[in-house]
Amino acid sequence: MSERHKKKNSSSIVRSIISVVGHYTPESILKQLSPELAQQKKTTNLIIRQHAALRAYVAGKKNLPGSDEGLKTLKEQVDELSSAVLEARSLVHVQPNIEFMDLHDQLIDNEKVHPIENHDELIQYRLGQENMNKDCQAFLINPLQGMQVLTGIYRYHARVEPRYGRIWAQDLPGDVDSIKAAALKPLSGNENVTGYYSISSKWRGSGPVLIKELEAVTPADRLETTISPIRDFYKTVNIKEMLYKPVQEVRAGVLQYLVEKKDPVRNFHLGNGACVGWIHVNFDSKTDPIIMNYIYKRESLAENKKAFNKGNGKLSLSPELLNDVVSARSSNIPEQKIRLAYEF
Repeated sequence: MSERHKKKNSSSIVRSIISVVGHYTPESILKQLSPELAQQKKTTNLIIRQHAALRAYVAGKKNLPGSDEGLKTLKEQVDELSSAVLEARSLVHVQPNIEFMDLHDQLIDNEKVHPIENHDELIQYRLGQENMNKDCQAFLINPLQGMQVLTGIYRYHARVEPRYGRIWAQDLPGDVDSIKAAALKPLSGNENVTGYYSISSKWRGSGPVLIKELEAVTPADRLETTISPIRDFYKTVNIKEMLYKPVQEVRAGVLQYLVEKKDPVRNFHLGNGACVGWIHVNFDSKTDPIIMNYIYKRESLAENKKAFNKGNGKLSLSPELLNDVVSARSSNIPEQKIRLAYEF
Protein backbone atom coordinates (compact mmCIF):
# COMPACT_ATOMS: atom_id res chain seq x y z
CA MET A 1 0.00 0.00 0.00
CA SER A 2 1.44 3.40 -0.98
CA GLU A 3 2.09 6.15 1.60
CA ARG A 4 -0.47 8.35 -0.15
CA HIS A 5 -3.11 5.61 0.04
CA LYS A 6 -2.30 4.98 3.71
CA LYS A 7 -2.77 8.66 4.62
CA LYS A 8 -6.00 8.89 2.64
CA ASN A 9 -7.31 5.73 4.27
CA SER A 10 -6.26 6.97 7.72
CA SER A 11 -8.10 10.27 7.22
CA SER A 12 -11.29 8.43 6.25
CA ILE A 13 -10.96 6.32 9.40
CA VAL A 14 -10.80 9.45 11.53
CA ARG A 15 -13.88 10.93 9.87
CA SER A 16 -15.89 7.74 10.40
CA ILE A 17 -14.86 7.40 14.03
CA ILE A 18 -15.36 11.08 14.89
CA SER A 19 -18.94 10.85 13.65
CA VAL A 20 -19.78 8.37 16.41
CA VAL A 21 -17.47 9.40 19.25
CA GLY A 22 -19.51 10.14 22.36
CA HIS A 23 -22.60 8.35 21.06
CA TYR A 24 -21.65 4.66 21.02
CA THR A 25 -19.66 2.22 23.11
CA PRO A 26 -16.27 1.06 21.77
CA GLU A 27 -17.89 -2.31 20.85
CA SER A 28 -20.48 -0.52 18.77
CA ILE A 29 -17.76 1.44 17.01
CA LEU A 30 -15.86 -1.76 16.21
CA LYS A 31 -18.95 -3.34 14.64
CA GLN A 32 -19.17 -0.46 12.18
CA LEU A 33 -15.62 -1.00 10.94
CA SER A 34 -14.14 -3.56 8.64
CA PRO A 35 -12.25 -6.41 10.38
CA GLU A 36 -8.97 -4.82 9.22
CA LEU A 37 -9.76 -1.44 10.79
CA ALA A 38 -11.14 -3.02 13.95
CA GLN A 39 -7.90 -4.97 14.34
CA GLN A 40 -5.91 -1.75 13.88
CA LYS A 41 -7.79 -0.18 16.79
CA LYS A 42 -7.16 -3.23 18.96
CA THR A 43 -3.46 -3.21 18.08
CA THR A 44 -3.12 0.50 18.83
CA ASN A 45 -4.85 -0.03 22.17
CA LEU A 46 -2.44 -2.87 23.07
CA ILE A 47 0.62 -0.78 22.14
CA ILE A 48 -0.59 2.11 24.32
CA ARG A 49 -0.99 -0.21 27.30
CA GLN A 50 2.44 -1.75 26.77
CA HIS A 51 3.95 1.72 26.44
CA ALA A 52 2.36 2.90 29.69
CA ALA A 53 3.53 -0.20 31.57
CA LEU A 54 7.09 0.10 30.28
CA ARG A 55 7.30 3.82 31.05
CA ALA A 56 6.10 3.18 34.61
CA TYR A 57 8.68 0.42 35.05
CA VAL A 58 11.51 2.55 33.66
CA ALA A 59 10.49 5.43 35.94
CA GLY A 60 10.75 3.06 38.91
CA LYS A 61 14.29 2.13 37.87
CA LYS A 62 15.51 5.70 37.54
CA ASN A 63 18.22 5.18 40.17
CA LEU A 64 19.99 2.56 38.11
CA PRO A 65 23.21 3.66 36.35
CA GLY A 66 22.59 5.15 32.93
CA SER A 67 24.93 2.52 31.49
CA ASP A 68 22.73 -0.36 32.67
CA GLU A 69 22.14 -2.43 29.51
CA GLY A 70 18.75 -3.74 30.63
CA LEU A 71 17.45 -0.26 31.32
CA LYS A 72 18.87 0.96 28.01
CA THR A 73 16.98 -1.80 26.19
CA LEU A 74 13.73 -0.90 27.96
CA LYS A 75 14.10 2.76 26.99
CA GLU A 76 14.67 1.72 23.39
CA GLN A 77 11.47 -0.35 23.54
CA VAL A 78 9.54 2.65 24.87
CA ASP A 79 10.80 4.72 21.93
CA GLU A 80 9.79 1.96 19.50
CA LEU A 81 6.29 1.82 20.96
CA SER A 82 6.01 5.60 20.75
CA SER A 83 6.94 5.44 17.07
CA ALA A 84 4.45 2.62 16.48
CA VAL A 85 1.57 4.69 17.85
CA LEU A 86 2.66 7.73 15.82
CA GLU A 87 2.34 5.59 12.69
CA ALA A 88 -1.42 5.47 13.32
CA ARG A 89 -1.78 9.25 13.62
CA SER A 90 -4.03 11.53 11.62
CA LEU A 91 -3.80 15.33 11.47
CA VAL A 92 -7.24 16.77 12.17
CA HIS A 93 -8.68 20.27 12.43
CA VAL A 94 -10.56 20.12 15.76
CA GLN A 95 -13.72 22.20 15.49
CA PRO A 96 -16.36 23.42 17.98
CA ASN A 97 -19.04 21.01 16.74
CA ILE A 98 -20.67 18.65 19.26
CA GLU A 99 -19.20 15.53 17.61
CA PHE A 100 -15.77 16.74 18.77
CA MET A 101 -16.87 17.07 22.42
CA ASP A 102 -14.74 14.20 23.73
CA LEU A 103 -11.71 15.79 22.09
CA HIS A 104 -12.57 19.14 23.70
CA ASP A 105 -12.29 17.54 27.14
CA GLN A 106 -8.87 16.14 26.29
CA LEU A 107 -7.62 19.45 24.91
CA ILE A 108 -8.64 21.24 28.11
CA ASP A 109 -6.96 18.59 30.29
CA ASN A 110 -3.78 18.59 28.19
CA GLU A 111 -3.25 22.36 28.05
CA LYS A 112 -0.52 23.36 30.52
CA VAL A 113 1.09 26.44 28.97
CA HIS A 114 -2.05 28.60 28.77
CA PRO A 115 -4.74 26.81 30.84
CA ILE A 116 -8.30 26.84 29.54
CA GLU A 117 -11.01 27.60 32.11
CA ASN A 118 -13.94 25.78 30.51
CA HIS A 119 -15.60 24.63 27.30
CA ASP A 120 -17.00 28.08 26.56
CA GLU A 121 -13.52 29.63 26.53
CA LEU A 122 -12.20 26.83 24.32
CA ILE A 123 -15.04 27.12 21.80
CA GLN A 124 -15.34 30.92 21.75
CA TYR A 125 -11.64 31.80 21.56
CA ARG A 126 -9.63 28.85 20.23
CA LEU A 127 -11.60 26.44 18.05
CA GLY A 128 -12.36 28.25 14.84
CA GLN A 129 -14.10 26.49 11.98
CA GLU A 130 -12.58 26.35 8.49
CA ASN A 131 -11.53 29.79 7.21
CA MET A 132 -11.48 31.42 10.67
CA ASN A 133 -8.65 33.50 12.13
CA LYS A 134 -7.84 30.97 14.88
CA ASP A 135 -7.94 27.19 14.94
CA CYS A 136 -6.59 24.03 16.55
CA GLN A 137 -4.74 21.29 14.69
CA ALA A 138 -4.17 17.97 16.46
CA PHE A 139 -2.78 14.49 16.00
CA LEU A 140 -5.41 11.86 16.77
CA ILE A 141 -5.27 8.11 17.16
CA ASN A 142 -8.18 5.72 17.53
CA PRO A 143 -7.71 2.95 20.10
CA LEU A 144 -10.61 1.03 21.65
CA GLN A 145 -11.53 3.67 24.21
CA GLY A 146 -12.30 6.26 21.54
CA MET A 147 -10.37 9.01 19.80
CA GLN A 148 -7.33 10.28 21.70
CA VAL A 149 -5.32 13.46 21.25
CA LEU A 150 -1.57 12.84 21.03
CA THR A 151 -0.69 16.50 20.67
CA GLY A 152 -2.52 19.70 19.76
CA ILE A 153 -1.44 23.14 18.60
CA TYR A 154 -3.38 26.42 18.61
CA ARG A 155 -2.84 28.79 15.70
CA TYR A 156 -3.78 32.33 14.73
CA HIS A 157 -3.73 33.86 11.26
CA ALA A 158 -3.05 37.58 10.85
CA ARG A 159 -1.92 40.34 8.54
CA VAL A 160 1.41 42.05 9.27
CA GLU A 161 2.29 44.89 6.93
CA PRO A 162 5.62 44.31 5.17
CA ARG A 163 8.34 46.96 5.17
CA TYR A 164 10.80 47.24 2.30
CA GLY A 165 9.38 44.12 0.74
CA ARG A 166 9.39 41.75 3.71
CA ILE A 167 7.90 41.15 7.15
CA TRP A 168 10.19 42.33 9.95
CA ALA A 169 10.51 40.16 13.03
CA GLN A 170 9.82 42.99 15.50
CA ASP A 171 6.46 43.63 13.77
CA LEU A 172 5.18 40.12 14.53
CA PRO A 173 2.49 39.82 17.22
CA GLY A 174 4.15 39.39 20.59
CA ASP A 175 1.41 39.70 23.21
CA VAL A 176 -0.07 36.29 23.92
CA ASP A 177 -2.78 37.72 26.20
CA SER A 178 -4.26 39.77 23.37
CA ILE A 179 -4.04 36.82 20.98
CA LYS A 180 -5.86 34.51 23.39
CA ALA A 181 -8.55 37.14 24.02
CA ALA A 182 -9.08 37.98 20.34
CA ALA A 183 -12.52 37.06 19.04
CA LEU A 184 -12.91 34.42 16.36
CA LYS A 185 -13.71 35.95 12.99
CA PRO A 186 -13.65 34.98 9.30
CA LEU A 187 -10.38 35.30 7.42
CA SER A 188 -10.04 38.38 5.25
CA GLY A 189 -7.92 36.65 2.62
CA ASN A 190 -4.98 39.03 3.21
CA GLU A 191 -3.32 37.06 6.02
CA ASN A 192 0.43 36.55 5.65
CA VAL A 193 1.40 35.25 9.12
CA THR A 194 0.41 32.03 10.90
CA GLY A 195 1.42 31.92 14.55
CA TYR A 196 1.51 29.04 17.03
CA TYR A 197 0.68 30.29 20.50
CA SER A 198 0.41 27.04 22.45
CA ILE A 199 1.29 23.39 21.93
CA SER A 200 0.42 20.54 24.28
CA SER A 201 2.11 17.21 23.63
CA LYS A 202 0.93 14.10 25.45
CA TRP A 203 2.92 11.57 23.44
CA ARG A 204 6.69 11.49 23.26
CA GLY A 205 8.02 12.48 19.86
CA SER A 206 4.70 13.75 18.51
CA GLY A 207 5.50 17.49 18.83
CA PRO A 208 8.30 17.69 16.24
CA VAL A 209 6.32 15.48 13.83
CA LEU A 210 3.32 17.78 14.16
CA ILE A 211 5.44 20.85 13.40
CA LYS A 212 6.63 19.19 10.18
CA GLU A 213 3.16 18.18 9.05
CA LEU A 214 1.66 21.62 9.64
CA GLU A 215 3.23 22.60 6.34
CA ALA A 216 0.48 20.61 4.63
CA VAL A 217 -2.26 22.78 6.18
CA THR A 218 -0.47 26.15 5.96
CA PRO A 219 -0.40 28.30 2.80
CA ALA A 220 3.05 28.28 1.21
CA ASP A 221 3.44 32.07 1.32
CA ARG A 222 2.80 32.37 5.08
CA LEU A 223 5.47 33.37 7.57
CA GLU A 224 5.24 30.82 10.40
CA THR A 225 6.13 31.89 13.92
CA THR A 226 5.51 31.06 17.55
CA ILE A 227 4.34 33.08 20.53
CA SER A 228 6.44 31.36 23.19
CA PRO A 229 6.81 32.36 26.85
CA ILE A 230 10.24 31.96 28.40
CA ARG A 231 9.25 31.08 31.95
CA ASP A 232 12.41 29.21 32.92
CA PHE A 233 14.32 32.44 32.33
CA TYR A 234 12.28 34.14 35.08
CA LYS A 235 13.76 31.66 37.58
CA THR A 236 17.29 32.88 36.83
CA VAL A 237 16.75 36.62 37.38
CA ASN A 238 14.80 39.10 39.46
CA ILE A 239 12.21 39.75 36.76
CA LYS A 240 10.85 42.91 38.40
CA GLU A 241 14.29 44.48 38.42
CA MET A 242 14.95 43.18 34.93
CA LEU A 243 11.92 44.98 33.55
CA TYR A 244 13.25 48.34 34.78
CA LYS A 245 16.18 48.07 32.40
CA PRO A 246 16.12 49.48 28.84
CA VAL A 247 14.30 47.08 26.54
CA GLN A 248 17.42 46.43 24.45
CA GLU A 249 19.28 45.28 27.56
CA VAL A 250 16.40 42.97 28.47
CA ARG A 251 16.59 41.36 25.03
CA ALA A 252 20.37 41.00 25.37
CA GLY A 253 19.91 39.33 28.77
CA VAL A 254 17.34 36.88 27.40
CA LEU A 255 19.57 35.97 24.48
CA GLN A 256 22.51 35.51 26.85
CA TYR A 257 20.36 33.03 28.76
CA LEU A 258 19.38 31.19 25.56
CA VAL A 259 23.03 30.86 24.56
CA GLU A 260 24.16 29.57 27.96
CA LYS A 261 21.24 27.47 29.22
CA LYS A 262 19.57 24.36 27.84
CA ASP A 263 16.11 25.89 27.92
CA PRO A 264 13.54 23.18 26.95
CA VAL A 265 11.44 25.49 24.75
CA ARG A 266 14.57 26.74 23.00
CA ASN A 267 15.71 23.15 22.48
CA PHE A 268 12.36 22.15 21.00
CA HIS A 269 12.07 24.96 18.46
CA LEU A 270 15.72 25.37 17.48
CA GLY A 271 16.04 21.59 17.43
CA ASN A 272 13.28 21.61 14.82
CA GLY A 273 15.16 24.15 12.71
CA ALA A 274 13.48 27.40 13.76
CA CYS A 275 15.44 30.59 14.35
CA VAL A 276 15.12 33.18 17.12
CA GLY A 277 13.12 35.90 15.40
CA TRP A 278 12.38 38.49 18.06
CA ILE A 279 12.16 38.99 21.82
CA HIS A 280 9.12 41.03 22.86
CA VAL A 281 8.95 42.78 26.24
CA ASN A 282 5.38 43.40 27.45
CA PHE A 283 5.81 45.47 30.59
CA ASP A 284 2.11 45.34 31.54
CA SER A 285 1.67 41.57 31.28
CA LYS A 286 1.22 39.81 34.63
CA THR A 287 1.87 36.30 33.28
CA ASP A 288 4.34 36.53 30.39
CA PRO A 289 6.15 39.87 30.13
CA ILE A 290 8.74 38.35 27.79
CA ILE A 291 7.64 36.52 24.65
CA MET A 292 9.75 34.82 22.01
CA ASN A 293 9.02 34.67 18.30
CA TYR A 294 10.68 31.54 16.95
CA ILE A 295 10.40 31.70 13.15
CA TYR A 296 9.93 28.62 11.01
CA LYS A 297 11.33 29.45 7.59
CA ARG A 298 10.79 26.11 5.88
CA GLU A 299 13.63 26.36 3.37
CA SER A 300 16.11 27.14 6.19
CA LEU A 301 15.07 24.49 8.74
CA ALA A 302 17.69 21.89 7.85
CA GLU A 303 20.52 24.43 7.86
CA ASN A 304 19.42 25.99 11.16
CA LYS A 305 19.01 22.58 12.80
CA LYS A 306 22.47 21.53 11.70
CA ALA A 307 23.97 24.76 13.03
CA PHE A 308 22.21 24.31 16.39
CA ASN A 309 23.61 20.77 16.65
CA LYS A 310 21.43 19.68 19.59
CA GLY A 311 22.44 22.76 21.58
CA ASN A 312 26.17 22.37 21.04
CA GLY A 313 26.44 24.74 18.10
CA LYS A 314 25.10 28.18 17.17
CA LEU A 315 21.78 29.92 17.71
CA SER A 316 20.32 31.17 14.44
CA LEU A 317 18.97 34.74 14.71
CA SER A 318 16.91 36.91 12.41
CA PRO A 319 18.86 39.81 10.86
CA GLU A 320 17.04 42.43 12.93
CA LEU A 321 17.61 40.61 16.24
CA LEU A 322 21.26 39.97 15.43
CA ASN A 323 21.73 43.65 14.66
CA ASP A 324 19.88 44.67 17.85
CA VAL A 325 22.00 42.42 20.08
CA VAL A 326 25.32 43.32 18.49
CA SER A 327 24.59 47.01 19.09
CA ALA A 328 23.55 46.48 22.73
CA ARG A 329 26.20 47.80 25.13
CA SER A 330 25.47 45.15 27.75
CA SER A 331 25.78 42.22 25.37
CA ASN A 332 28.54 39.73 26.22
CA ILE A 333 27.41 37.03 23.80
CA PRO A 334 30.32 35.28 22.04
CA GLU A 335 30.10 35.78 18.30
CA GLN A 336 30.88 32.11 17.74
CA LYS A 337 27.57 31.14 19.44
CA ILE A 338 25.23 33.07 17.13
CA ARG A 339 24.71 33.24 13.38
CA LEU A 340 22.53 34.94 10.78
CA ALA A 341 19.55 32.74 10.02
CA TYR A 342 18.63 34.16 6.61
CA GLU A 343 19.56 37.02 4.34
CA PHE A 344 17.78 40.36 4.10
